[in-house]
Amino acid sequence: MHRRMLRLLFPATLCAALSIDLFSSVFFHQQVASAETETLEVDQSQIQTLIEGLGAAKYAERKQAQAALEKIGLAAFDDLLEAQNHDEIEIALRARYLVRRLQVRWYRDDDLPSVKEILKNYEDQPPQERRSRMERLSRLPKHHGVEALCRLVRFETSEILSKRAALLVMEYDPKEEAVRDVFTRLVESYIGKSRRQAAAWLRVYMSTLQDAESMLAEWERLSFEEYDSFGQAPDVETSRTIARDILRWYANLLRRLNRHEEATEAIRLTIDLIESTRTQLLGEVDWLIERKAYVLVDEVAERYAAEFNKDPRLIYRLAEAQQRRGDHAVAAETARRALAFEPEQPLAHIEVASELQTRGFLNWAENEYRQVLTSTETRNVANMFARYSLWEMLHDLGRELDAGEVSRVLVELMDQEPAVEQEVNKQFRSLTAEAIRSRSLYLFSRHHAELGEHAKEIELLREAIKIYPADVDVLIAMYRVNQEDEEWKKDVRQRIASNVANYEKKIVEQQQEIIKEQRRGNSGRIELSRRLLATNKNQLAWLISNTEGDFHRAIQMSHDSLVIRPNAPGYLDTLGRCYYAAGDLKNAIKYQSMAVALEPHSGLIRRQLEFFHSETKKLDEEVKGEDPEAKKAS
Repeated sequence: MHRRMLRLLFPATLCAALSIDLFSSVFFHQQVASAETETLEVDQSQIQTLIEGLGAAKYAERKQAQAALEKIGLAAFDDLLEAQNHDEIEIALRARYLVRRLQVRWYRDDDLPSVKEILKNYEDQPPQERRSRMERLSRLPKHHGVEALCRLVRFETSEILSKRAALLVMEYDPKEEAVRDVFTRLVESYIGKSRRQAAAWLRVYMSTLQDAESMLAEWERLSFEEYDSFGQAPDVETSRTIARDILRWYANLLRRLNRHEEATEAIRLTIDLIESTRTQLLGEVDWLIERKAYVLVDEVAERYAAEFNKDPRLIYRLAEAQQRRGDHAVAAETARRALAFEPEQPLAHIEVASELQTRGFLNWAENEYRQVLTSTETRNVANMFARYSLWEMLHDLGRELDAGEVSRVLVELMDQEPAVEQEVNKQFRSLTAEAIRSRSLYLFSRHHAELGEHAKEIELLREAIKIYPADVDVLIAMYRVNQEDEEWKKDVRQRIASNVANYEKKIVEQQQEIIKEQRRGNSGRIELSRRLLATNKNQLAWLISNTEGDFHRAIQMSHDSLVIRPNAPGYLDTLGRCYYAAGDLKNAIKYQSMAVALEPHSGLIRRQLEFFHSETKKLDEEVKGEDPEAKKAS
């Protein structure tokens, strides 16, 4: 008699510690599975007999079989899942009913609060929300979502979502042997003897972690099987994106093992699975570019030429692939074709320019912004937004004079036409006409500072701060000016103190506003107040860290802003500066490096990291130049 054995699982509290820094102090042991995954000793043939009984001729026998299967519970899950596609409609319908009735506890009492929050009411959610929650689990730090994802692989009633959960588990790559061994045992304990395809993937994945080369043939079979499955019966057992993603996973594995030709063939199959929508095409092309499969971008562009010719984003992606593989002349021509696309749509060109800027194609972005400036009047709203974006990009690049000239056009028009100033205040809201005037003067002051013309620099800064006393960058520039005038120094310090006090007041008011809105349950207003709170804490930290004050408080304010806006590059840039001001170069470089990684094309962020490295080098050289006793003391 074949009987199912009780499966042994790791406690959730220990699984939460699945990271190498905790292995040295955590002793892993096995315990009997909790209620939601514990299986009973049930005769497999008995389950199959009961399932056949769901289609018995007599109603009483059908009800009796159904009640018995309900009592068996999750031990019959795999068999009932398969029975949903039974040839006899009565058996299939009752099996589907029973699968829905099975009680799965998606989270355990000892799960982390973050896991419980994500899985709360999971069973009541539509498929898209379930997938979203799976992705949130996968993003939890230190593998904290793995255990829950394994439950979803095992017991999610949708075959497609079960496979999605498995793919998310397979994104983890535990390199350290200790982590890998426990990770493997954890996953294997959850999937047990499940006959689901997603469970089969995870078993092969566990073996791949031990010896990837030996599992290539199996991955080829599984990925091509999924590809064929979609072609034969789409949206039943698999989906277009599942078939695509398992092929992508296989291709990535081949590339890691330097099987580049085979990887290219696997990648080429994913092109067959693209829907001819802009979102799908952009996603596929971006994925190809990330993997330097530039030739395949050409194939996508050729196959979907009609779609590419309708969208400048896609045309620029083609130009990007051409540029990255060294075909600069061809790339330039392709970019010109994108630039000429629908010039009467300035807002669309601004969006494209912003995207190009983010991707690091700054010359193309500048061309897009300047086309908007030449194709629209200065008083046009699109022109204003393009002008603002362009001068800030040029400032980031260190092209201060160019930035100043772009901004001056708008300032001069505001001076001539009060209606334009009113429109600026209406459209920009937080960026007032006074702030724009001050910014323009600041940009020109940076240009004169570079030339060593400090008298002109000071003159422009005086005028800028008079127009807009809250301009933090102007205050910082004033503080750094090599000025011996004691009155100047006193005035600057007073202005800094006044602005610090103003930010402190705003922070208190926003905190009180959040509490008030929480009582009212107004989630929209809460989020807005939180973002404003993060902005003001960041601004306060930036001002103090670049001038004077309580640097440790600045560090705390900066960290607080990042709790609200995690991984915001500009906020990490501020935190790096805060640590530098406090004399902690190690942390300054740590957080500045994170900012550069997130926004690698920002000149200001990159130059600050270079400055921190130069300061570290300078400090090291000073230490090396000291006598042994001094070095020992340091």
